[in-house]
Amino acid sequence: MSNDPALRIHSSFLRCVSAPGTTTVRLPESLTSPVDALVFDLDGVLYDHTTWQRWLLQLLGKLGLHTNYTLFFRVWDCDYAQQVAWGNLPYWTAMRSFLLATGLSSGQVDEVEAAGRSRFSAAEQRIRPFPNVRSSLRQLSLRGLKLNLVTAFPWTRQQLTDRLGRLEIVNLFSYTASARDWPQTTPAKQRLAESLDAAGLDSARTAYVGRLNGELQAAAQLGMPTIAFNQEPDASADFQLEQFDTLPHMIPSDTVRLLAAG
Repeated sequence: MSNDPALRIHSSFLRCVSAPGTTTVRLPESLTSPVDALVFDLDGVLYDHTTWQRWLLQLLGKLGLHTNYTLFFRVWDCDYAQQVAWGNLPYWTAMRSFLLATGLSSGQVDEVEAAGRSRFSAAEQRIRPFPNVRSSLRQLSLRGLKLNLVTAFPWTRQQLTDRLGRLEIVNLFSYTASARDWPQTTPAKQRLAESLDAAGLDSARTAYVGRLNGELQAAAQLGMPTIAFNQEPDASADFQLEQFDTLPHMIPSDTVRLLAAG
């Protein structure tokens, strides 16, 4: 294998990247059919989950490791993050292994850990929703739409409740679940399908809002209208949301009339 850290990361990225979808992303004024409910992913959709990662990448740049954000953290997500999330590895054990695999020396990794521990904890406590997320969710809820949350990341029930509490949106969702509620190898399509059943939702009348290609494609396979926000470069969906506060305007006006009549 090459001694160039960038080439090492790139080769790992090619293993981890999901196949791009085939749906053309459109910029709509509104969805083409009425919906009764929405299902959201959480991380990177309702709040910025990159504060710690961007700081870490800046520090690594000072140590001579220059790489692309998406490429670098896709490898982390693929090879290490899930092991941490499912409790198989402590965070810093996994991070040290990851950084050593990029070609950093043990001394450099020690430096990153010493500087990063307090920064990582602070970033976790200071999460904030993206602009207009709270107001948009409240607007949708007041219009009678059922808001639901199914996270691709396997948060425990307590972690998910705490995170939603810090974001001040915990009371806006009718149904919440995370990948932790299923066995680790459960496909995204099955998780979404069983969530729809549990929440009593019709897939054709429930829009999915997310950023990960695998989750968006799973929703599309279930017949859900898909909306990409802050999406991965290889992600594809029926519609693309550029700013979160445009989401309420995308819901067809007859949705409100139907819900009011029902």
